[in-house]
Amino acid sequence: MKPSEQEAPKLAETLSNISNDSSASEKGEARTQQPSNNGYALTVDEVIEQHIGALGFAQIMHALLVSIAWTFDAQTTLVSIFSDAQPAARLATGAIVEGSLMCGMSTGEWEWVGGKSDTIVSEWDLICQHKFLVALPSTLFFIGSLFGSGVYGYLADSWFGRKKTLFISCLLTFVTALAISFAPNIWVYAFLRFANGFFRSGIGSCCIVLATEVVGKNGVDK
Repeated sequence: MKPSEQEAPKLAETLSNISNDSSASEKGEARTQQPSNNGYALTVDEVIEQHIGALGFAQIMHALLVSIAWTFDAQTTLVSIFSDAQPAARLATGAIVEGSLMCGMSTGEWEWVGGKSDTIVSEWDLICQHKFLVALPSTLFFIGSLFGSGVYGYLADSWFGRKKTLFISCLLTFVTALAISFAPNIWVYAFLRFANGFFRSGIGSCCIVLATEVVGKNGVDK
C-alpha cells in the first residue's frame, strides 16, 4: 500500500532524522574510543591526576622523605661560611688585633682567639701573602659541582636511574666530607672540596625529579 501524498513528506522527514541520529551516535562512539588529548595517548601527568590525584598525602610524604637527602647538599654547600671565616686574633696583652696588623708582627706577639683549629684560616695561617688561598677551596667546590651535574644527569638518565644515583651521590658526599676533616694542608683540603662538590651535585637534581615526578601538573603549579 503506497503512502498518500500528505504522508510522503512526513515519512521522508522521519527517515532523515533516523539517519542523522544514527550518524551522530556512530561519531560519538568513535570519539569515546579515541585517546584523549587531541588524538594522542594520555600524558604521565594526566594518568597521575586520574588515578592518584594531582597532590595528596602520599605525594607530600614522598616529597618530604626524598628531601631528607637535601640536608647533605645544604651542609656541604654552606659549611664554607663558617670554615673559611676570618677568626679574631689578639695580642699577648689581650687586645684584639686586625688581620692587616698581624703581617708586621712575629707569631709570638699574637694568637688566635678561638685557637688554631677554629677555621682553615687559623689552622694554616692563611693571612698576609697566603690570604688568597682562603677562596680556593670554595672555588674548586663549585667548579666540581659544575662538572658533576653533567655526569650525574647522564648516569641518572642512562645507567642507574635516579634512586641509585641519589644513593651513590649521598654516599660519596659523606665519604669526602669525612675525609675533609682529616686534610693535613690547604692543598689536600682544596682537592677534597673539589671532589665533595663533584659528588654532591647529583643530590639536588635527583631529589627534585623524584619529589615532583609523582605529582600531577596541577599539583606542581601549586
